[in-house]
Amino acid sequence: MSSDHLSGEDRKFQCESHSKFDPFFMDKVCTPLLRLIPKSVHPNTISIITHLISWATLFLAYYAWRLGPVWRSVFIVGVAFGLVGTITGDYLDGMQARRTNQSSKLGEMMDHWLDTIGAPLNTAAIALAMQMPAWVLAPMHISNVMIYNAQLVLYHHAGVFVHPKASGSGGLFQTSISLIALAFLYRIYGRDNFWVELLIIGLGVVGVVLMATNLAFFYIRLKQLVVRHVYFAVFCLGFAALYTWGAIDTLAFLLAITFLSFRINGAYVMSTIINRRFNGYDSAVVLWLLAIYLAYLFGVPRTLAGYHAPTVLTYLACAYIVLYNGIDFTRRFSEFAPQDEIKPRVTRPRSEPELAAQTDPLVVSEIEKQYARRRRLESEYGSDGNAV
Repeated sequence: MSSDHLSGEDRKFQCESHSKFDPFFMDKVCTPLLRLIPKSVHPNTISIITHLISWATLFLAYYAWRLGPVWRSVFIVGVAFGLVGTITGDYLDGMQARRTNQSSKLGEMMDHWLDTIGAPLNTAAIALAMQMPAWVLAPMHISNVMIYNAQLVLYHHAGVFVHPKASGSGGLFQTSISLIALAFLYRIYGRDNFWVELLIIGLGVVGVVLMATNLAFFYIRLKQLVVRHVYFAVFCLGFAALYTWGAIDTLAFLLAITFLSFRINGAYVMSTIINRRFNGYDSAVVLWLLAIYLAYLFGVPRTLAGYHAPTVLTYLACAYIVLYNGIDFTRRFSEFAPQDEIKPRVTRPRSEPELAAQTDPLVVSEIEKQYARRRRLESEYGSDGNAV
């Protein structure tokens, strides 16, 4: 595929999937629900509600193990329904946008910006609800955000948004069913039962293997561009090492990876939509990691207000990321003008690795399939659009 095919219009996010689950879920669950939503409801409203459900799901998972056996099971079932709610909302905002013909760069950015937080929040909720051991939890959590990062690196540098064959939504739905079953097993046998422990480890290992397969899917297509992904992978591994060594607690680790995704993956989303370069690196993240490691290794001070210093610094790093991204969004807000008020976007010049990715047969094959699916969806639901 030549760069001529990558006009500003073509470089919108395309969210079709290879899996059979996505069209089935859209047709059997989301389409009937869409009919119940008034056309006056803004797609952004659905996106925000979906994002709040992700936080509520994490809350249920975190507090479930601070309750008695009965309420613990109830909360874990609530986590399962919360995950289904996030899947449904993620489909409905785009379907509502297509139905009401509402689309803008701001909406496109907000939808995927929130996804950079929502996706790892879902993984965090699953890990907390299952009480996974650290050696399973850490690779599962970082693999999830690394897949999204690799996806965005390819999109940002090659102009192609490709989905892996394994559906993330399908995996979440299956996990939701597993959580409901686990809630009953917890109630009957308890979490410390050997077979329950073995089941949880098995589910975690299967999840890690599937995510590793998806990562390989993108690494094959990234080729020389994989160096842009390495920065993010190193950041993730840095926090994972702190967690497995016991330097930071589980919640701090889960939130650190979540907000790291917001910082780096969110920057990829914003930069791609307004057509600015981003190399996937943030020196401030390096400084925060360095500060946390120094606090752990030298213990000066070992506690801050009764909390372990590395954990406190991790939470401060999360707060910094939220503040920085908020300021960055405010500075660039004018660039998210409505599409009918801006000039056609001119695609920036591409480097040799970017051009190589554009013409790679695997990438060309994927994008041609996505164009075919896009035309089919447009014939079924109307012209394509993202949540405003």
